[in-house]
Amino acid sequence: MTDSEISASLLQIAQDITIQAQGITPQPNRKVATRENQHACTISSRLRALTRMNPPIYFGSKVDEGPLDFLDQIYKTLFDMGMSTTEKAELAAYQLKDVALTWYNYWKDNQALGNDPVTWEIFQKAFLDRFLPREHIEAKVDEFINLRQGGLTQKEVKFEWLEACEKGFQELKDNLTSAPVLTLPEGNEGFVVYCDASRVG
Repeated sequence: MTDSEISASLLQIAQDITIQAQGITPQPNRKVATRENQHACTISSRLRALTRMNPPIYFGSKVDEGPLDFLDQIYKTLFDMGMSTTEKAELAAYQLKDVALTWYNYWKDNQALGNDPVTWEIFQKAFLDRFLPREHIEAKVDEFINLRQGGLTQKEVKFEWLEACEKGFQELKDNLTSAPVLTLPEGNEGFVVYCDASRVG
C-alpha cells in the first residue's frame, strides 16, 4: 500500500467513526461529506508526531549551531517518520526559529516555483546556500586536502612490511592458488557414501 492509500483508508475510518458516534446510519446512496481542510488536519497531526520525537531547532543566529548537523538530524527524524520529500521540507520549516524563520518566510514568498510544492532537495540547497557560507565550505575542502594522520601526511609515512603482513599475504596466496581436489576412488571393492555427518544415510 502507498502512503496515499493508507491516508485515504485512515480518513475513511475516521469518517465512519464520526458517523457512528453521531448516531447516523449512512444510506447506500448517500455520499459522506469529506472534511473541508484535510491537509491542515494531516499536517497538524504530523507536526504533533514530530514534536514528540524532540527534533532539533535551528535559530540561524547562535554561534554553536551547525547547519549541516541540523539538516542531518531533522532529515533522519523525518525519514524515520516516513515523510515524503514535500512533507520533510514543510515540517523542517517548523523547526526554524528567529533569523532562520525570517529567512525561510522571505525565501518561500520570493521563490519562482509558482504552485509547485517545496521539496526537501530544494529546501536543503536554499538552506545551505544561506546558512553555510562559501568560506566555510572552502575551509573544509582545504582541511580535507591537507588531512593528516597521526601528525603525518601520507607522503611522510614510511610503509613497513611486517611479519604479520607477510604471513597474511602467504595465507591469502595459498588459499587463492590451491583448490580442494576431488579424486576418483581406486579399487574394485564397493564403497559406502555418507551424505551427512551422522553416518546414517
